[in-house]
Amino acid sequence: MKTEVYNNGYYRVYDENNIISLEALKGGAVIIPVTTDKKIVLIKSFRPSINQFSTELPRGFLEVGELPKDGARRELFEEIGGTAVRFESLGVTATNNGISNEMVEYFIAWDAKYSCDKLQVEENIVDAVEFDLAELINLAGDNKITDAFTLCGVLKFIAKYRNLR
Repeated sequence: MKTEVYNNGYYRVYDENNIISLEALKGGAVIIPVTTDKKIVLIKSFRPSINQFSTELPRGFLEVGELPKDGARRELFEEIGGTAVRFESLGVTATNNGISNEMVEYFIAWDAKYSCDKLQVEENIVDAVEFDLAELINLAGDNKITDAFTLCGVLKFIAKYRNLR
């Protein structure tokens, strides 16, 4: 028998014969902000779940009825005071399809601008930093980026724009 054991408005957690599953109630958007200088902007945020700082792409849940592109635009602004000339979808990924139905869509925010004076401190964001693609690849290879959303976003970006300079 499948029993709901928790619901926080973002996820429903079910237990079915001691097997846990998550039902995502809202989709999500991950943003790859690319500046006019072809640098990719990552945030530094404290993540209580791992009790450490994480370097990652901006991201967030969608609001009820919100289109993913609109959610990406909103999250970029909320997290780093960011704007962009154009948003390009790189498609979706299943975040943990072994236990969850959650899908997030990835967007490149071209010609992005942001302000370190407008960081979303209530989300524990403490900095926004620019990296070129080679630096990002090195950070991932050196295990300095461990966030799965970010690693997936970087891979999706490389798959399409590996020669970006």
